[in-house]
Amino acid sequence: MAQHSIRRVFQIFSIEGKVVIITGGMGAIGIEVARSMADAGADVALWYKSSPKADELAVDVAKEYGVNIRAYKVAGQIFDEVQAAVHAVMRDFGRLDVRIANAGIRAKAGGIDEELDRWHRVVDIDFHGAYYCARAAGAMFPKRARVM
Repeated sequence: MAQHSIRRVFQIFSIEGKVVIITGGMGAIGIEVARSMADAGADVALWYKSSPKADELAVDVAKEYGVNIRAYKVAGQIFDEVQAAVHAVMRDFGRLDVRIANAGIRAKAGGIDEELDRWHRVVDIDFHGAYYCARAAGAMFPKRARVM
């Protein structure tokens, strides 16, 4: 009986054949998450802010795991750009199943000695960006989707 339960759990959480957006996809964590998703059989939309090697890396990872991976240059703190990128993913992959919020910046913002513009940048990227991506991607999730 336990074996049956384990198989059921793996079926429920399987991402094989699913399409995954990963924001901050060219950072050290983002690219490893992309590799893990690809290894599990998912197609990946790798979002990045600035990276001259994004397309090349997407091709390499796609070949390594035999899945479809595409890189998209997206400024996550700009809602119109996020929305356009989600539509591009839908056009390119035909569906969207998972969005992983990985984009963020390192900053010492928040201390009383920091400049306010640094704090605003953190809020724009880490908070607004995560919300914009969730809002735009969530509108595309299939009706049968589960949110975790």
